[in-house]
Amino acid sequence: MTANKFRGATQPPKITQPIISSFLYHFSIALTAPSLPKLLNVISSPTQSILPSPLSSKLYSDLLATDQIITFLVVAPLVALSDKLGRKPLMTYSAAGVCLGWVTVILAATFSKANPTGDMTKVVALLFTGRIFDGLTSIMAPVTSAAVIDISPPSRTATNLGMLQGFAIGFAFLFGAPIGGIISSRGEPLTAFKLASGVAAANFFWTRIFVTETLAPTLRTKDSFLSSISKNANPAKNLKFIMSSDRRKFLVLSLNLVWTALNMFQVTAFNYAKHVHGWEVSRTAMYQSASGVALATIPKLLIPILGPEKTVRYGLIVMLLALLNLGAATHNHHFGCSFLLVGFGAAMVIPALTAMISDTCSANMRGKLFGAVESTVTLNRAISFPIAGRLFASGLSGGVAQVGGVSSPFFSGALSIAGAVYCFAMGAQN
Repeated sequence: MTANKFRGATQPPKITQPIISSFLYHFSIALTAPSLPKLLNVISSPTQSILPSPLSSKLYSDLLATDQIITFLVVAPLVALSDKLGRKPLMTYSAAGVCLGWVTVILAATFSKANPTGDMTKVVALLFTGRIFDGLTSIMAPVTSAAVIDISPPSRTATNLGMLQGFAIGFAFLFGAPIGGIISSRGEPLTAFKLASGVAAANFFWTRIFVTETLAPTLRTKDSFLSSISKNANPAKNLKFIMSSDRRKFLVLSLNLVWTALNMFQVTAFNYAKHVHGWEVSRTAMYQSASGVALATIPKLLIPILGPEKTVRYGLIVMLLALLNLGAATHNHHFGCSFLLVGFGAAMVIPALTAMISDTCSANMRGKLFGAVESTVTLNRAISFPIAGRLFASGLSGGVAQVGGVSSPFFSGALSIAGAVYCFAMGAQN
């Protein structure tokens, strides 16, 4: 591609640009990941206790679910709109939204601190408002994935997607989670949100000023602005598009089952580690950052050697065994090793599986495809987040003892991975 193909561009787009935008976006999220459960524990407690409670666990999962429900409603038409407008405008929009989301959390926490025993209505309303802001703009991952594929030769698609997810998400959590964990452990968790809002604001200006558009005008859809939105705003039509290919259908279903398992793991991890093993937030964050290292290195190392299909198969087996042992582990070292292996397996599966899905459509439909896929993933999160939170809350209250108590989210995740193994086998043979 030459530079004159890109409207307003002075040089050809570089793969590093969408990767940096995605890194900064996810870095702001990683900074808050260890702090949000602790902050909600404090807000939910009349005594400002940092210990998890059934109320804080439910509030945490409900906030995450609200984010995902809103994202489910808007992600497909917005990401498909990038096939019309280009990737850069939607990346800029997403960077602005996450910044506003963190600002509302800061306002809610400040109000709660000033009135610790007062009416929680305003605090909760602000928290949910923030998640709505975030949900309306949570499109950075699918848009940057489409951007990377735009400028990747077919032989490099899987590897470059691995680089995107590895460097953007892996390194974001490698550095962001420990920093957020240390800030949360040594001071007020609110400080992490202030830093995150600053990072998100910087990302807005970086993307707006320095990022070059990746989708050439000649490759964009000819649909009008309104048509691009309306044609992809119907979840049933998006599902029909995914279902129109047997291979795509089973691969997307497998991806969703993998995310179900990860959602069960992520929602529960910090509070479970504290409740069962006595881990501080900073320690859990360090293990989470190690998963970031895996995501940054494994795709680049393994996908060229094994190929996408074998990488997915082996990664699913690793995740299945790790989740089973995670719920059963009674020793800190066993729990820690299983924690790492969940991230190791996910780093193998997600980039390779995403690349296989991307091969099921043409270049000018990648935004539509990633929007449709992301809508299913966000609906998945909207369902699995509150389920995981309530399973853990029930375990804290002495319920679900017959299916593993507070460990039941991990065992449920293992069951999801077993389903992913079957669906991937069906998709790979088509």
